[in-house]
Amino acid sequence: MSTPENPVQSKAADAPNLVPAEAAGPSFEETLHNFWKQYGRLVVAGCVVVLLAILGNGVLDYMAAQKEAEVRRAYAAANTPEKLKAFAAAQSGHLLAGVASLQLADEAYAAGRGAEAVGLYESVAKLLADTPLAGRVKLGRAMALLQAGRAAEAETALQELADLATASVAFRAEAAYHLATRAQTAGRTEQVRKLSDQIMQMDPSSPWAQRALLLGAGQSLPSAPAAAVDEPAADTVIKLNLPGGN
Repeated sequence: MSTPENPVQSKAADAPNLVPAEAAGPSFEETLHNFWKQYGRLVVAGCVVVLLAILGNGVLDYMAAQKEAEVRRAYAAANTPEKLKAFAAAQSGHLLAGVASLQLADEAYAAGRGAEAVGLYESVAKLLADTPLAGRVKLGRAMALLQAGRAAEAETALQELADLATASVAFRAEAAYHLATRAQTAGRTEQVRKLSDQIMQMDPSSPWAQRALLLGAGQSLPSAPAAAVDEPAADTVIKLNLPGGN
C-alpha cells in the first residue's frame, strides 16, 4: 500500500520560493528619497558653485571686452604725437601701445630725427615681435640707422631682414632693394646682381623687383627711397591701418 502524500510537503514543493515584500529591499523611489535627504544640501551647494563659476567667467569676459573696446577708442582718439605718447605710456604692454610707438618712430624718421627713431623702433621690437609688423619694425630701424649715419649697422640690419624667411616678403624685398642701391652707389656690382636675383626670387611681380632689374642693368634711380640718407624715405613710412587706428 502506498503512503499518502503529505499535503503540507506537497504545497511546499509546488509553491515557488517566495520572498516576503519586506525582505525585497527599498524601492528606487525610497533610495532616491533617502539619498536626497542625506546629500541634497551638498548637491545644491555644488550646483550653486558651478553656476557662480560660469557667471563669473561671463562677467570677466564681458569686462575684458569692455576694457579692450576702451583701449581701442583711446587709440583712435590719439591723433597727435602728444596724444600718441600719452596713450603709449598709459597702455604700456598692450599691442596698440606698440603700434602707437611705431607711429611715433615713423614720424621721427620722417622729420629727419634718425637717432630718436632708432630708439623708438628698438623699444617696440619685442612687443611686436610675434605680429605681422615685426618686419616693418626691422625695416624702419634699418632705415633710421642710415639716417643717423650708422651705415655699417644699417646694411647689416637690411641684409638680416632680406634673409629672414619668417618676415613678410614685401618688407624683405624692400630691404634688399635699399641694400642694392647702397651697393650700387659704392660700386659693388656683384652684390647688386646678387641682391637683384634675391628680390626676383622673392616676388618677381613686386615694384621692388622692377627697380632691382634696372639696378642690375646699371641704371640709377634718383627717386629711389634710399637714394638720400638724410631725407625721409616716402616708400618706407607706411601708413598703419589697424582696427581702431586713425
